[in-house]
Amino acid sequence: MRGRRGLDILYRIQKNRDVEVQSVGDDFPHMIEEDSRLVELGRKLNAGILTSDLGLNNVAVLQGYGC
Repeated sequence: MRGRRGLDILYRIQKNRDVEVQSVGDDFPHMIEEDSRLVELGRKLNAGILTSDLGLNNVAVLQGYGC
């Protein structure tokens, strides 16, 4: 159910012409934790991370990326 809601929200964001949405194939195999990988990808792309996942938000804050 959460995955479907996430895809619905992504679809709505993609329809917004003021927001650029990209799909990238970058990976960070040396990093085990998925949340850390997402934070690192945000850094690499100089992009924000939009999430409702409290765990991902906490990881971003602990790694100095979130606010």
